[in-house]
Amino acid sequence: MTGDAEPVTAAAADDDDDDCDDNLMMLMMCLSAPVLDDCLQQGSTAVLGPVWVSKGEGFSPTGVREFLSGLIVYTKTKLREAKRYQKQVSSSLPQSK
Repeated sequence: MTGDAEPVTAAAADDDDDDCDDNLMMLMMCLSAPVLDDCLQQGSTAVLGPVWVSKGEGFSPTGVREFLSGLIVYTKTKLREAKRYQKQVSSSLPQSK
């Protein structure tokens, strides 16, 4: 290996430009996508949506279904925790007559 770079052809340069254009388009879509409400964020990384990014393949609802199922489980867990907390606060407050 001599470390010499291979010459870049015009077709390869055009492919690089297309890749840059595609990446820029995806970045612009992400910047304009709404952020999922804070109460539904499961982690420290913000979830954007609804966004569908494709490289040309057909749409499959499997990922969407899994995401929404996980979101429902997360929301139900948070709701149970909130109800438990509300019950604890209610029981610790003095009862009015």
